[in-house]
Amino acid sequence: MVTIKHPSLETYEKLYDEYSTSIQCACANLSIPCETFLNVTFVLHQVCSSGLVSSNWFNYLLLFDPNHVPVWTETDFSRDFRSIGLWYFQLLVTFCSVADANIADGQRIFKNALFINNNLLPRSLFIQEAEALANAFIYKTRNTYARTLKWVDIAGIVNRFSTETNINFQITVTSDSQAITGIHLP
Repeated sequence: MVTIKHPSLETYEKLYDEYSTSIQCACANLSIPCETFLNVTFVLHQVCSSGLVSSNWFNYLLLFDPNHVPVWTETDFSRDFRSIGLWYFQLLVTFCSVADANIADGQRIFKNALFINNNLLPRSLFIQEAEALANAFIYKTRNTYARTLKWVDIAGIVNRFSTETNINFQITVTSDSQAITGIHLP
């Protein structure tokens, strides 16, 4: 038996091609953190890094005085968006922040995930495994974000209901994603 410590990729592939049925790994670790061989990065939508979510833009909208808008610009079909624009752009910032936090949480989980294998893999199978890990990360992160947006939607529905009926409503989400609701009458 011949032992080759820390072979290069080229040496590994050559040996694997020649001895695929008998080659063994005297590995001390059967699990490797995914972050050692996969780097997961992300880029948020360009609007999340644009001037539309900057403090300068918010200050501009905040300091806007609708009393200085000429009357002739207000018609039945148009309004100066600055009178309500601040709230829309704050909502946009919230969506961007939630997306950023969701992806960062997903990255932390991914970095702690382990790739476990007790056999030497051919390069093609290793690439398939790595792609499957990356796709699972994307799928899980996307679904977590969609679930968060669903909670935002539910909160909006509850807000409309409780505002119209003057009822206080509380939603508590447990660690297993179960919702417990409570209604408090005035």
